[in-house]
Amino acid sequence: VIDGGIYGDHVDLAANVDAVAGRSFVAPVGDSTDACRTAWNCDTGTFWHGTHVAGIVAAVDNTLGVVGIAPEATIVPVKALHGGSGSFGAVIQAILYAASAGNADIINMSLGAVFPRNEGNAALTSALNRAVNTAGRLGVLVVSSAGNDALDLDHLGNWIVTPAESGNGLAVSSTGPMG
Repeated sequence: VIDGGIYGDHVDLAANVDAVAGRSFVAPVGDSTDACRTAWNCDTGTFWHGTHVAGIVAAVDNTLGVVGIAPEATIVPVKALHGGSGSFGAVIQAILYAASAGNADIINMSLGAVFPRNEGNAALTSALNRAVNTAGRLGVLVVSSAGNDALDLDHLGNWIVTPAESGNGLAVSSTGPMG
């Protein structure tokens, strides 16, 4: 799970989190001594989106809380966001780590950004494509969220949603009633 911090000691997750493989690719800011920023198992305030996503994936069947869709799966916690934001560099590093040294079979990224598809963003788009395709060549399925912006990607025109539209990954979305 590439996301924000994951609370590895959570009662529904502790048995399934590979703490040894956990990594953070979030860089410190300036002279910051905020150790939470660079720790895979820490995030800010109540913003623990990574924990929420990890629970959907692999919360154990322990008669408490919820049960994940794969309650016996191992979660490799890879932090690329802090407080809900991060850099594309951190996401790219996280993909490459998870697909290689992290020993992931599937990468889940419930994160993304929308920006203009233009010459100025070509290098970023290419780098994300290469990272997702590298993971694929290593046998790792990359699954990304198509976002929560209610965008019609078939008719979006000159905009790109990334990493959902990156490389040979799989983008997942949902549909629902308007209004």
